[in-house]
Amino acid sequence: MNKTEAELVEIINTMTRSNTRVRKKRKMINERHTCRLISPLMVCFIFICLVLFSFFSCGSVTYDSLEITYSNPVDRITLSGTLTIPKGTGTYPAVLLIQGSGPHARDEEILGHKPFKVIAEYLSTHGFAVLRVDRRGCGKSGGKYIDLDMDNYVEDALYGITYLKTRPEINTDKIGVIGHSLGGLIGAIASSQTDDISFLISLVGPGIWGRDIIYSQNKLWAELSGATPEDCVEIQRLTYRMFDLIAMESVTDSDAREFEQIYIKLSEYLSDDMRNMFFPGPADKALYHFREPQFTKSIEIDPLKVWENVHCPVFVINGSKDFQVAADDNLDGIKNGLIKGGNKHYTIEKLKDHNHLFQRTDNGSPEEYGKIKESFSPVALELMLNWINSL
Repeated sequence: MNKTEAELVEIINTMTRSNTRVRKKRKMINERHTCRLISPLMVCFIFICLVLFSFFSCGSVTYDSLEITYSNPVDRITLSGTLTIPKGTGTYPAVLLIQGSGPHARDEEILGHKPFKVIAEYLSTHGFAVLRVDRRGCGKSGGKYIDLDMDNYVEDALYGITYLKTRPEINTDKIGVIGHSLGGLIGAIASSQTDDISFLISLVGPGIWGRDIIYSQNKLWAELSGATPEDCVEIQRLTYRMFDLIAMESVTDSDAREFEQIYIKLSEYLSDDMRNMFFPGPADKALYHFREPQFTKSIEIDPLKVWENVHCPVFVINGSKDFQVAADDNLDGIKNGLIKGGNKHYTIEKLKDHNHLFQRTDNGSPEEYGKIKESFSPVALELMLNWINSL
C-alpha cells in the first residue's frame, strides 16, 4: 500500500470512529431526553393512580346493609327494617332511629328526601350499627297504621332495642336512640322504661303540650302566609276550641259541623301550598280523624313529666328556623323537665338557620322542604357523631 492509499484508509477510519462517537452521543442524548420525558409522565401516572385509589377507597361501602325483621309478640306483628353494620370484626355501638308522626317507612321519606337513610349511612361509615324500621302498617311491616297510638309506638321501639341486643355484632352496653320530632318524645318515653338505652338524641322533639305545639304551628304558618297580629289572636281561639271538641267524650253532628268550619277557617290563613300540606283531607271528616287514638293520646301527654323520668345522657337539637316544633319553647320545656328530674348529663343545641328537617335554610317555611337539595345537614350529623363519641 502506498502512502496515498494509507492516508486514505486512515481518513476513512477516523471518520468511522467519529461517526460511532456521534451515534453514541446521540443515543445518550435521546436516552436522557426520554428519561426527562418519561419521568414527569410517570409521576403524573402515579399521582393519578393514587388519587383514584383514594377516591374509590373513600367512596367504597364500609358497612354491610342487612334486611331484618323482628317481632312485637304482644300485638303479634312483624316489623321490617334495615340494619347497617360496619365491616370488620368486634362489636359496635348501635342506634335505633324513630320517625316523627305520620305513616313513615324506614327512611322517613318526605318530599323526595330520605333523612334516616342519610343518618344511618353516615353513622355506620363512622363505626356505628344503625337500625331503621318501617312503622307498623307501612312499608314491609305488619299491622295497621290506623290502629297505632303512643303506647304502640313505644312498644315497637323497645322491641327494636331488644332485637339489637340479640345481635352478636352489637355492644349491648352502648345502644342509643335518635328520635325525630314526635320520635324524640317516643324515644324519651322508651328511655324512661328501660336501662337498656344508654343515650338519647332528640331531633326537634316536643317539650310542651301537644295543643300548644299545634297552636304554635298554626300561628307560625299563618304569619309566613301574611297573617296579621289580629289574625293570630283568632287563630289561637279557633285552635283551642278545636281541641275542646277533640277532647269531648262523644260528639254530635252539630259538633262535627262546628269543627268543619274551624278546620276550613284555619286553612284559609295559609298559602295554597301550606294548605295542601297540612290541611289535605276533607273538612267534614276532620273531627273523626283528629279523634283517633294515635292523635288524642299524643296530645294528652305532658312532656315535662316524660323528660323528668329520662336519666340517660341526652342531646337535644332544634333548628332556629323550625316552624313546626318551635325551638325556644320546646328546648326550654325539655331542659326544665331534665333539670326537675335531676339529669345532669344533657346538652342543648339550637342550630342557626336549620328547619324542621335539619336542612340549612334562610326561610324555614315547610313549602321549601321539597325545593332544598340537602336532605340532612352535615353540621347536624357531625354534632351528633361528636356528642356520642364523647360519652
